[in-house]
Amino acid sequence: MKHSTHRPEENYLGKPVAHCFFSSVHKGFTILNHSSVNTNPRRTVVVVDDEKSYADLLAQLLKDNVDCSVHTFYRPVDALAALPLLKPSVIVTDYYMPEINGLKFIRQGTQLLPEAAFILITGHNMSGYMDELGQLPSLKSHLAKPFGWRQLASEVLRVWPDGDAPRMRPSGTPPPQAVPPVPVFSA
Repeated sequence: MKHSTHRPEENYLGKPVAHCFFSSVHKGFTILNHSSVNTNPRRTVVVVDDEKSYADLLAQLLKDNVDCSVHTFYRPVDALAALPLLKPSVIVTDYYMPEINGLKFIRQGTQLLPEAAFILITGHNMSGYMDELGQLPSLKSHLAKPFGWRQLASEVLRVWPDGDAPRMRPSGTPPPQAVPPVPVFSA
């Protein structure tokens, strides 16, 4: 089965992509009902990094300090399949990942969500790729690893596409407790 680009009308593992949410935590997918589609995309960030502990740490720090939902993916193809459902405003992606690199991910993600802003994070020297980076209008920022969570949070807020960025939470204010969606399998 071809996994390079997922459109809502395509199937993934026999299920319409429009009804699938891919969860890296479970290394598979969960079928959700239509109520699970993100109805408030203006407050969503997606983090894509194949280093699980690093991706989880970035996501948790963003959740704790920025008033938005954050979804984490460890496989770029899973993230691409979920983007049309999540409709994030900002997508933070690593450069060096298996399957496809961050630049290909940004190109494919831009086709799915042309209004989304992308932030590329990498520990690799990207000076040889500056021309290619400049040809990606949805790439709004590039951060060299290591960086602090405040720098990432500031970049997320700075590149927020619609000018209605979420706010930083006051120090010591816990994020609201989210109830995880209950899987609903439909025939």
